[in-house]
Amino acid sequence: MDKALNVFQLNDKVALVTGAAGGMGTAISKQLATLGATVILTDINEEGVKKSAEQLAEKGLNVDSLKVNILDSESIQEVVSYVKEKYGKLDILVNNAGAANDAKALETSDDEWRKMIAINLDGAFYMSREFGQLMVEAK
Repeated sequence: MDKALNVFQLNDKVALVTGAAGGMGTAISKQLATLGATVILTDINEEGVKKSAEQLAEKGLNVDSLKVNILDSESIQEVVSYVKEKYGKLDILVNNAGAANDAKALETSDDEWRKMIAINLDGAFYMSREFGQLMVEAK
């Protein structure tokens, strides 16, 4: 391997990616795993995230998958407990889960706006807060 690429090796690192049932989340997970990390793909879409993880595992990548609702503290705590018990640490957290609305701003309801803000901001904060504690504990 090229010496310059050694800087990017993630051997012995554990990463978790939200919104990993497809698209950019799966692509990020694939790249992290290709660089040597054990990657936990998470998404509210349990079937989709399992399928994405299976496809990456078929390529020989070290991956796991879990369902998580990033807006539900109990759901997040279950994932934190699982990661702590199975892996003992978390080195990388990628808050990829997000929501968008194709409607024009003038056509976006207050409820649609609040849901996007909750997923895009609150969810990232909740995940960072809870997994940040695990990362601090692991130094």
